[in-house]
Amino acid sequence: MKIIKGLFWVCFAVAALWMLSLFLKVAGVVLAVIGSMISVVLHLISAPWIWALAAIGLVVFFWGRRGDRRHSWRREMQALERDMERLNHSLKSHRIRI
Repeated sequence: MKIIKGLFWVCFAVAALWMLSLFLKVAGVVLAVIGSMISVVLHLISAPWIWALAAIGLVVFFWGRRGDRRHSWRREMQALERDMERLNHSLKSHRIRI
């Protein structure tokens, strides 16, 4: 019986060490990938052409939205008024009072 218990604990220890080494390998790969991503991001941040592209993109984005704001606000207000009229009519037709 002691031999079987001893073999069990030896197998358990070997499996635990194998799982630990597997975990450390996976953790090492994950850390290497994260480190390389950070390195690439830092390299791109230091490039002036990225800042130029970002500035151009922001200008184009906000310039394109410049005219939409007034019209979309009016359209949303008109849609809200229509919805309120429908709700009012629905409440009156069902004789619900608030």
